Amino acid sequence: MKIKKYIINENKKHQEMILFIKENCSKFLKEAGFNFAYRGSQKRIENYDIFPGHLIDRRPMNTAQGIHDLLNRKFTEKFGWAARNGVFCLGESMAVAFYGKPFLFFPVGDYKYVWSPTISDLFGVFHAPAEMRGMTTEKWYKQYPDEVNDLVEKVIEKYIDKDLAKALTHTLDTKYKNHVEISFMCDKYILVNEDKKYNLMDVFKK
Repeated sequence: MKIKKYIINENKKHQEMILFIKENCSKFLKEAGFNFAYRGSQKRIENYDIFPGHLIDRRPMNTAQGIHDLLNRKFTEKFGWAARNGVFCLGESMAVAFYGKPFLFFPVGDYKYVWSPTISDLFGVFHAPAEMRGMTTEKWYKQYPDEVNDLVEKVIEKYIDKDLAKALTHTLDTKYKNHVEISFMCDKYILVNEDKKYNLMDVFKK
């Protein structure tokens, strides 16, 4: 009897989750084209949970604040929003494991996004030239501002804000076939336990 009650309760939770995602993430479900997005997190989530979206004043963990702010200014000029303050995800589970447990990611309601077909992660783009000079990104930014500005301009040119389904499946033509980082601007997003993945294919059905 307890097992039957548990199964009924779990089925009810599952149906509630499916309905909630269908009702609140319809734009994403349409654009994603039967592809999942993943976000790594240290949070403990039993089934699914809702979180606030992009940050207004995100502090970079490893990149110089000046480079971060410059990128945001250039992203805003091109796309109308500061993409380095967005919510980041990728189209492959293992690729986000560095940041924590992989969860399925669903932006709620309307959103914007950017990604680059040729850049997997901006971390390496700006750390590599700084390390070649034996500097931190902070010191590099202060001593070689023109060099940093030129690289930022080239980077921004490579970003687009369309083809989400392609972004979720795209890999770079490199040895490791890296997936690409996608930055979302959304008010809220849902994280769902990855073990619910195959039960969630219903959300993509009309």
